[in-house]
Amino acid sequence: MPTSAPFAMDQPAKPFPKGVVEVRDQICEDCPTPCSPRPDSSQPCARCEIKRWGTWGACNDTPPPMRGLGDLVAKVANPIAKALHLDPAKCGCKARQEWLNKKVPFAP
Repeated sequence: MPTSAPFAMDQPAKPFPKGVVEVRDQICEDCPTPCSPRPDSSQPCARCEIKRWGTWGACNDTPPPMRGLGDLVAKVANPIAKALHLDPAKCGCKARQEWLNKKVPFAP
């Protein structure tokens, strides 16, 4: 059964629209906390360390596919747990996620 592989850094990315590199460079020039070393704004898969600008096209930003119900529950419950300042190491969340993924998988 073929599986979809994540995008590789060496795959051709979408071409930049006119002005993207210049805009990235200007954002870096105006940045209150400049990066060292500064990212190469002409590379599609480059990204700003403080997320003032991101990647362009098909880089390794594609999240992994959800394997089952456990991944869905984790996606909803983790932000709630963090907001309540719960310790994820003590809640058993990972074990529950794996158990739910095995019991209710999304793919055969």
